[in-house]
Amino acid sequence: GSPGISGGGGILEMNLLETRRSLLEEMEIIENAIAERIQRNPELYYHYIQESSKVFPDTKLPRSSLIAENKIYKFKKVKRKRKQIILQQHEINIFLRDYQEKQQTFNKINRPEETQEDDKDLPNFERKLQQLEKELKNEDENFELDINSKKDKYALFSSSSDPSRRTNILSDRARDLDLNEIFTRDEQYGEYMELEQFHSLWLNVIKRGDCSLLQFLDILELFLDDEKYLLTPPMDRKNDRYMAFLLKLSKYVETFFFKSYALLDAAAVENLIKSDFEHSYCRGSLRSEAKGIYCPFCSRWFKTSSVFESHLVGKIHKKNESKRRNFVYSEYKLHRYLKYLNDEFSRTRSFVERKLAFTANERMAEMDILTQKYEAPAYDSTEKEGAEQVDGEQRDGQLQEE
Repeated sequence: GSPGISGGGGILEMNLLETRRSLLEEMEIIENAIAERIQRNPELYYHYIQESSKVFPDTKLPRSSLIAENKIYKFKKVKRKRKQIILQQHEINIFLRDYQEKQQTFNKINRPEETQEDDKDLPNFERKLQQLEKELKNEDENFELDINSKKDKYALFSSSSDPSRRTNILSDRARDLDLNEIFTRDEQYGEYMELEQFHSLWLNVIKRGDCSLLQFLDILELFLDDEKYLLTPPMDRKNDRYMAFLLKLSKYVETFFFKSYALLDAAAVENLIKSDFEHSYCRGSLRSEAKGIYCPFCSRWFKTSSVFESHLVGKIHKKNESKRRNFVYSEYKLHRYLKYLNDEFSRTRSFVERKLAFTANERMAEMDILTQKYEAPAYDSTEKEGAEQVDGEQRDGQLQEE
């Protein structure tokens, strides 16, 4: 090629190298920012790993003593309020999304075969580089930032208006994150499920007023069992009102799960449930020696495997599956997510039982407490940080494994 093209290619290659370097630099900053938060409060990690074990049973849990004492290596850390833990998990989730976007962009411009092809066609190469740079700008990237500015973007407390007064624990990157826009007061950042709203809906479904809130929770408890919600449903599973109600309830429970368990990989959880539904549930996962195999689409038992297999290819089953697939999948998801949220459901039930036993004044006092927690800042300026955390025992940067 001519010297001009060669020189132009060299400049473009230098631009690509700088883009790669900048992406790797920010990815490392994000990794360090996440590590800094977990070092400050290991409960962020322990909370996540315990949640993960509910969905993925093969998850290896840390020693219970480490979890109980909120320890990292040999050092104890002060436990933080639930609001702060959930807030920082949502912040880390934002960091992880940023990290994945940068990783994808890096991979896109780091494919040798594409680079080689582009070297042969300089105009095309230039267009592609310009497009990549445009994409990076659209992601609000600024490659002129120095490394300290990049670090500040993800640093603890960097969203505080006055750096000398730490009033907001969040980073500048997550300054717009507001948990009160994600959770209602009654949910208390995932501690309780707001199920009372569905009780009134349920009364409209059954067209009666004689089902108490606790009786309604008994009905929801059926979904914690692998069989009861199918074999002893509270009403005909083909009833239109029942199907519409379960679609709404299933959506709420699924949404509640992901906002409460912010660090779980949503795609991995969804793929697991969808795969189990397609490969097991739809093929008759419910089996009984006495009754045979149950079809969730047709609400019928089939005595033998051969009869069931014949039924699956029949017109009646195909019609039912086509018509009821969305409902049956939502019903199945409600079962799965409610099982994952068994602890939250139990806490909710206990709280409802306590509230029903309250006097009017006690109930008002309890609601005031919830409101105060909900409106309180996530970070208290009196909280201990760094070396002050555990009576001077803490020495930041000098962690040793047990």
